[in-house]
Amino acid sequence: MTVDQIVDLLNPKNQNLPKLELKSDFAKSDITWVPVIEKKEADVAKLFSFVKKNELNGKKGEKLQVIHNNQLYYFVGLGPEKEVDSRKMRRFYGSIYLASLSTKPKTITMVTDAKWLKEATVGVLVAALNAKLINPNYKKVPVPTVELAGPTVKGPEAKKAHKAGLVLAEGKI
Repeated sequence: MTVDQIVDLLNPKNQNLPKLELKSDFAKSDITWVPVIEKKEADVAKLFSFVKKNELNGKKGEKLQVIHNNQLYYFVGLGPEKEVDSRKMRRFYGSIYLASLSTKPKTITMVTDAKWLKEATVGVLVAALNAKLINPNYKKVPVPTVELAGPTVKGPEAKKAHKAGLVLAEGKI
């Protein structure tokens, strides 16, 4: 490859980036990722009634895999709330996007709320620009749709946060 070809591939407009959609519900998707903050397990259990509060663990790195109605859910512990910041959330959403690609899903749902929507958007798009994913045949590689979903994800504040994430990911600060 020539330098010009590499530079052309690195341009985000030429990447096979995932389509991001904002959803207020948890419609059927291939994989659903749910962050769980320590001592906030009850809030997650209210959203997902098929999981008992005592099954969830918000401790950092803990993961619970559940299959419900032929849909795969991962509940991932992030640790105490005081340790959860923008950087951690951005890295969380980016890493789960990359982890999901190995199963070749058509849709990935990532549960969030408006507070972390910008970080979720940036995390997914920056992870999608991972150099290992750069492929000259990118149009032939199917890319999943990523649904950023949660009860607070619709509305003007959520759209503003999402747009700020898109601008930040494109490097137009």
